[in-house]
Amino acid sequence: MGRMLWAMMPIVTGVTCGAELSGDKAEHAEVSQVTPVMRTLRTSRQNCRDEEVIYVQPQPQRDMRSIAGTVLGAIVGALVGNQIGDGDGRQVATGVGAAVGAYLGNRIQEKEKRSDNVFVNTDRRCFTTIDLQEVLIGYDVQYSVKGKTQGLVRTSYDPGKRIPMRSGKVLLDGLTRKD
Repeated sequence: MGRMLWAMMPIVTGVTCGAELSGDKAEHAEVSQVTPVMRTLRTSRQNCRDEEVIYVQPQPQRDMRSIAGTVLGAIVGALVGNQIGDGDGRQVATGVGAAVGAYLGNRIQEKEKRSDNVFVNTDRRCFTTIDLQEVLIGYDVQYSVKGKTQGLVRTSYDPGKRIPMRSGKVLLDGLTRKD
């Protein structure tokens, strides 16, 4: 029987302490202000997309093929111009035909060369985006005991209107910081 009482002693003691904490003898601090504490989180992420890009290769140095269009155009233009008019007018028409033909032949040749030097490629373009997010990290709680300002604590939750106390100290969760 003595051993049984001895074994029950911690249980009785625990109940007594619990009653003291939650009973009428427990003190309370009055909460005067609760301020949510926010923190801005910055996260970065990479965004990539494929884009079509037009590339033009630089023109090579002039070669005989680039002159061929000009010469051929001048010959054809001169032949056509020679068919127009007679006498001095024929000579003028031949010269004008050769000049116009040379110009047109050169332009056609350049256009052909440019189309050979242009190509389209798909390139991957990436850039970094920064996302900002406001998150609640706790509450700054200002409290007072019997009308006198006592202090400020940070809690992980909103404590409501009263904070329990024991031996003159506030009782809060393990995630508090007392200032």
